[in-house]
Amino acid sequence: HIGRLARFIYFEMMQQSQAKLDLQGYDDIKAAHNIVFQFIGEGKRMTEIAQLANTTKQNMKYLLEYLEERAYVSRRADETDKRAVIFFLTEK
Repeated sequence: HIGRLARFIYFEMMQQSQAKLDLQGYDDIKAAHNIVFQFIGEGKRMTEIAQLANTTKQNMKYLLEYLEERAYVSRRADETDKRAVIFFLTEK
């Protein structure tokens, strides 16, 4: 099946990417965090990222808080809705 073969390529790519991140000192970033980096773009609400990543809001909250504690993402109030927060990538 082509799907299985593509999966092997994907996993190999992820292992190589993780090894490079580890060598460059980013050993606190794991495969689970890739969905944040993949979908955050120029800044999004947690609920938007979770929806795009096809995961729960609870899971995305955990991932974003982990990355925020390590200064990979930051949060700002949403100008259009002061109750909401938008997450952005940092320079790190």
